[in-house]
Amino acid sequence: MGVYTVYADVLLALNFFLDFFLFWATGRFLRREMRMRRLLAASFLGAVYGTAMLVPGLAWLCLPLGIGAADPF
Repeated sequence: MGVYTVYADVLLALNFFLDFFLFWATGRFLRREMRMRRLLAASFLGAVYGTAMLVPGLAWLCLPLGIGAADPF
């Protein structure tokens, strides 16, 4: 196999924009009123959580997703 390099800032930004788009699109589809501050906060928290799952000392964050491995790598 090879060695992969994961840049945390790129992963954080990508997760943020994808989370933001998904929350925004879901709100538009359901015709719900959305506050920008709430969308940004939810997107930020999702991006931080997604990025933190790759930190070796925080492998327990994968457990709620059903991965259940002590070391996800």
